Amino acid sequence: MAEQPVYVDGDALWAGLRLAIPRANSPIFCMLRGPVLKLAIVSDLRMTVSWQTRRKIYEQGEAFFLIPLQVARSLDADAVRTALVIRMEGNSVSLSTRDTDRAYHTQWISDPASLPAPPQFGEMLVPPHNMLEVDYIALSEAVHQSVAKLIAKEAEEMVHRNKLAILVTLQQSQLAVDGREITRERADQFYFDPRLIIRSLEFIKSRQVSLGISRLSPGHRAILSLMGIQDGWTVHCALLSIGLDTQKLYPLPPRQRA
Repeated sequence: MAEQPVYVDGDALWAGLRLAIPRANSPIFCMLRGPVLKLAIVSDLRMTVSWQTRRKIYEQGEAFFLIPLQVARSLDADAVRTALVIRMEGNSVSLSTRDTDRAYHTQWISDPASLPAPPQFGEMLVPPHNMLEVDYIALSEAVHQSVAKLIAKEAEEMVHRNKLAILVTLQQSQLAVDGREITRERADQFYFDPRLIIRSLEFIKSRQVSLGISRLSPGHRAILSLMGIQDGWTVHCALLSIGLDTQKLYPLPPRQRA
């Protein structure tokens, strides 16, 4: 049985797809729920990026589905930037125009198995409460100084890069960012892949960044959220922490020759 049609502002959908498509290498997750339109990609098995904006008053209905990358790239931009109707029947998704002056229709299969998402994908789309506001430039400088410290530690102390990470601590509205060797975890300390933090800063270009940590249970794992506002969209990068049992980091940036 087909579900009720969902009405979408095509201009907003297309604007979000334009943000997601160049950065995606797997299907784009689309969520239409209440007043929210959210598009998300899996940038890495430890990192997701989502773009969120508010739906218009006339938009109705809720839906969750994947848009294969080849489908997103093949959409007719002129036709999509109108009032749209989305219908779902099982894993089949169809998109058509509501405009009586022209007709446009496309259909695809939304296969959950095609998205290489971590088990915590759903939790990574929800930012934590009570996020800390930090200056983008100050945060970027702290992160790059931490990476420089890791490069020096690898070279001078002969520490394997798979044992190096950026330690992020949030206590009493104070943020601490430092390059460290991964050691025994504490309840208030979480390690993150340095390359993924740098990648997050490339996604977020707002002057102020909201930063927060959500603890996962069981164990000493957490999700680091970095958020910024750009052109009416909330950009949210979510990173899974790493530890002694998950030392699979990207290589650190190459050392600069003198």
